[in-house]
Amino acid sequence: MSGTLFANHTLPRLHYASSLHWNAGEKYNRSLHNHPDWVEFLLITKGTGTCVVRGESYHFEPGCLVVYNRGEWHEEYTDASRPREILCFACSNLYIQGLPPGTFLSPHVPLVLPIGSHFEIVKQRFHTMLAEAHKESPQATQIADYMLAIVLTELAGAIDQTPIHPQISKSIRAVAQAQHYIHSHYAEDITLRELSRTTFLSPFHLSRIFKSQTGYSPIQYLIHYRMEVAKRYLLTTSDTIDEIAHRVGYTSSPHFQNTFRKFTGMTAGQYRKCGKLHTMKQ
Repeated sequence: MSGTLFANHTLPRLHYASSLHWNAGEKYNRSLHNHPDWVEFLLITKGTGTCVVRGESYHFEPGCLVVYNRGEWHEEYTDASRPREILCFACSNLYIQGLPPGTFLSPHVPLVLPIGSHFEIVKQRFHTMLAEAHKESPQATQIADYMLAIVLTELAGAIDQTPIHPQISKSIRAVAQAQHYIHSHYAEDITLRELSRTTFLSPFHLSRIFKSQTGYSPIQYLIHYRMEVAKRYLLTTSDTIDEIAHRVGYTSSPHFQNTFRKFTGMTAGQYRKCGKLHTMKQ
């Protein structure tokens, strides 16, 4: 790779970073979801699993990097028979030379790939970025963003792919963290209090900043996202409507149907039929 990695010297912004751990016997799977506004990176340090993206299944193991470009639908399954650890981070404002906005990997590059000798240095950089991201000072936030740029540059070198920003505020990062939690746990009974604990903000403060940034309350956003996932399942699977309702967090199929009609103007069955007819005409 020649020249600078980032187009117009615009650096990305870190939205969240976390180190995820599971003991043997602890189940961890993430159902179908996407991240509409940012790119997600997973660095696998322990354990194995499978991710499904672009209609393909990919095996991952320690030393692998998993990348989901912005808006890419994906799901993950891990092997619960052994301990697992994943270093996870996501960023927005990503403009890589020669690639569309919100894209880190070219279409010809696999979404799961080993990074070889770069693994240890990237892991060290990640932990530095994680430590800075959890400090309170404005300087720490800016350092974390610069560390992100370094990590991405290291990763770009590892995969050998040819292809002075405003500081992100603590409130923006908290909303991103809440969105990420919703994207990953939408099938569960998520409450505002639970999101409050996740972001370390009061329910009132979280609701206020969440709506100011997204236009939705946290619970409205959850419902909207569930409907987007349901539409995806309706068009890409043969699952029954009752099954889809359960998969997106509804124990009552009539409740799901009423909500779906409110959001789309048609029943789930009508939406599926219209989608199939549109596909046939193409």
